[in-house]
Order: sequence, then structure tokens, then C-alpha cells
Amino acid sequence: MRYTDLLSALGFERDPFATTNADEEEFLQDYFIEPPFFKAVYGDIRNPKSTIVYAPRGGGKTALKRRIELISRTDAFLCVTYDTFPTAGLKLSQIDQQFHLRNISKILTVAILSAVTTQGIEKLTSEERHLLYLIAKAHLNGIDRSSLKEAISAVQNLTDKAKETWNKLTGPIGVGINVLLTHFGFKAAEISKFDTVTSEVGDFPSQIAFLAGMAYPFGYLSTYILVDKIDENSLTGKASHSLSFIKPVLSELALLEMKGLGFKFFLWDLLEDEARTFTRPDRIKNYTLQWTPLQLKQMLSKRLLAHSAGKVASMHRLRLLEETSTSMTSSSP
Repeated sequence: MRYTDLLSALGFERDPFATTNADEEEFLQDYFIEPPFFKAVYGDIRNPKSTIVYAPRGGGKTALKRRIELISRTDAFLCVTYDTFPTAGLKLSQIDQQFHLRNISKILTVAILSAVTTQGIEKLTSEERHLLYLIAKAHLNGIDRSSLKEAISAVQNLTDKAKETWNKLTGPIGVGINVLLTHFGFKAAEISKFDTVTSEVGDFPSQIAFLAGMAYPFGYLSTYILVDKIDENSLTGKASHSLSFIKPVLSELALLEMKGLGFKFFLWDLLEDEARTFTRPDRIKNYTLQWTPLQLKQMLSKRLLAHSAGKVASMHRLRLLEETSTSMTSSSP
């Protein structure tokens, strides 16, 4: 019997255990079990707060992150995920705050440009368009296709119109940044004017504050930055290395308490003890993800139900089906 036939005979429409990666779980919302602190981590999108969640590897951090991503498709907050790190050719000692903030600024730039495609550049004042132009030019001029696609995939609120616009932009952007920006509503005459005015984009915290502020004109009440998979790149196999990697951001209280912005960190629990010495748990709330046997049982049941169109609710039910199938087979002439 083929595996697909076996699954069908047991009542499943698809393999309930085909993947262990929450980012690949198509039906996660159907069997997600909220930990007791979920609503505190999600928070109030009108007054976002940064939080840190610790859990063992495979303990559900990414599933929790994924749940917030899915909520962002219906709730009014701009949501970006920072879980891809361009570390090729770098040493751990070279990963500083500038490295992280540059990457986050780039993602937020793509997020705001994506919002522009739906709402229109007219939502912004001339001064705001000017600064957005300068920031976009700083982060996207010369970007390669792979890096651009990573930045686009980090934005969780992409509309179909935004996807269509980005899909038109293939290959390296290079010196064609002005042409790129015309796709987002910037007029050639205005771009020419911006190019003649000497102006600075500001440091990365200033850029992040500006970009988060630009979420409001497009109907978002706040901006969430979800930070995950810190321990899954070539530089961070050890817990101490993972902590060193993200410490430049974790330790920057001014950034984590920025108005209208909430960082949500999903970290390996082996980082917790040392991280608590500098992360100010009194200001940035910490949570430890732990599952009770009852919650795990509920999660398994909901997972089986989701993949069997409500037919299979437990492993016990699977054993009964298997025994029935075996009995029918053995009694056949």
C-alpha cells in the first residue's frame, strides 16, 4: 500500500506530520494553542510594547511568531519579520547594532513602499515623500534580486497589488532606483527636485522611527518587528554566540521603547539567564514558553482533526481504524 493510500484509509486528506517547521504549516491557525501569555505578547496594537519569549529549540517559538503574522492580515498593524541575516563573509565580532538596524531599515522601507502601492503616495506630505525617497535610495540602490526578494518576503501585510508591483521589478535595480520609485507613485519632476536638495537620511534609529511613523497615514495603528531564528545561522550554533549576535538590539532600550513600534523576540531558552542581566525585564516583559501535557494533547487532537476534515481526533482513534482495517483484511476470502 502506498503511503498516500494509507493516509486516506486512516481518514486523512493530507499528512498531518509532513513538516515540523511552523513557517511551512499551511493550517497552523486551525490547531494553534495559545499559551497563557499569548495576549500579553501580542499586546495592544494602539500602544505596542516590546517583549521577549524564550523556549527550547522546537518548543513552539516560530509557531507563536507565525500566529502573529497571520493576525496581521486582519488587524491594523504593519508587521515585518526579521529572521534572515546576511552573514556571508562576516565574523561574529562584526555583527553590531548597525548591522541589524540597517537590515531592519531596509525591510521597513520595502514595507512602506508596499503600503504606498495600495493607498497612494498622496497620503504623504512632500517632506515625507522626500525623506522616504532618500531612505529608499540609500537601501535599495544597487540591491540584488535575492536580497530584494528576502526583504519583500519579510513583509507580512502585502496586498495583491503590492505583490504585482514588486513582481515587475526583476533583476538588479542598480542605478535604476528612480525608475523603480516611479512604480510607487513618485513623479519624475518631484524626484528631480529631491535630487537637487541636499539632505541627510539620518542614522538608522531615526530612519526606523520615521518609517514606523509612516505606517499611520496608511491605516496602520503601529508596527511590529518579529525577530526569530537567531540561533539558526552559521555564526550562532552555540547559545553564547546567539546571545552575542542579538545583544546589540536587545540591549538598546531606547529602540525597544520607541513610540508606535513593538519588537517581539523569539529566543532560545538557553539565552535567558544571561540575557536577563541586561534586558531590563522590568521594562521589556519576558515570557518562557512551556507546554502542559493537556495542551500538547489538545494540540495533537486539533492537528489530526485539521488534516482529516474532522474525522480523526486522537491517536487512539487511529489505532481503532488500524485494527478495523486489519480485521477486515484478514477476514477477506
